[in-house]
Order: sequence, then C-alpha cells, then structure tokens
Amino acid sequence: MSMKTATDARSVAHTFQRLWRSEGLTVDPSKNDFGGDGGILYSATADAVGAAGAAYQVNTRSVVVRITSPCADGSVNDYGE
Repeated sequence: MSMKTATDARSVAHTFQRLWRSEGLTVDPSKNDFGGDGGILYSATADAVGAAGAAYQVNTRSVVVRITSPCADGSVNDYGE
C-alpha cells in the first residue's frame, strides 16, 4: 500500500524564511506557478556577509535544502596532519 503525503509548500517555505531571518540571514524568496503536478514552487536564497548561506526549493512533491559555508583562507595544504 502506497500513501501520498501532501506537503504544505507555502508553510514550509515560510518556516525556512522565519528561521533564517532569526539567524541574521538576508532571505530573497520567490514563487513560481508551474501548474500541473508540481504546482507552485517556492524558493529562496539566504545569506550573510562572511557567514554560511542556504537555499531551498519546495513544492507539494519535494523539499530541497542546500547549505553553504565560506571557505577558510589559504590552502588545505596549510593545515597540519
């Protein structure tokens, strides 16, 4: 037996936005209606100068979250074993 779970994409997107803003990130959201099964795609990027960043894409079928982190100065070879 297979069960489908409907995702409240709008609510998930707003939750990410509130969380990331509370962490001091600048959030740039968007909303695109593609119709069909995927319906509305909510997406955003979130970042702060010199800090980690994030992005999401949410629709009724999936939630994708990407987290990025700034690299350390120098080269990986600069660090001892």
